[in-house]
Amino acid sequence: VIKGEEDQQAKDFNITEEMRLQYAPFFYRLFAFLGQPGYSVMDFGDFLSVIILDTDHTNSIDGPQLQWLEETLSARQKTKHIIPVYHVPEYPSHRSYDGATQVRVREHFVPLFEKYGIKVAFENHDHAYKRTHPIKAGEVVGKNEGIVYIGDGAWGQKVRPTHQDAWYLA
Repeated sequence: VIKGEEDQQAKDFNITEEMRLQYAPFFYRLFAFLGQPGYSVMDFGDFLSVIILDTDHTNSIDGPQLQWLEETLSARQKTKHIIPVYHVPEYPSHRSYDGATQVRVREHFVPLFEKYGIKVAFENHDHAYKRTHPIKAGEVVGKNEGIVYIGDGAWGQKVRPTHQDAWYLA
């Protein structure tokens, strides 16, 4: 149903739990999700919330997950640290900046991250270490004014070369 290129535009996200386990067996068996599989939040009192998001893997970025994200962020406005974690990066270190999923993450997640004062987000997928400058409204801003995106770890894979001229990479 969902298998194919990462930038595939039209995906059928109306899948069953059995299909999720078939499509992403290691992910769903390794990580426990309460309620909707594929995105969740883990709270550590009012000090830290880690928000796990699905970047069009088995849940649409702009579907019910987006509404859930807004509600989750709104309910945690008094939490000192809120850290989103997700797979496909908004600001990739190796892949195309203009990839369909990257653009969708920037269009839908970033406005909420900025609205609710997120300071750091962990991204993955590119198999290369990266850290961005602080970014707000699609531009590099001063320290403590925007969001720093960290991640793209190799996780045992060969480290890939990174963009040398990307405006957002520190």
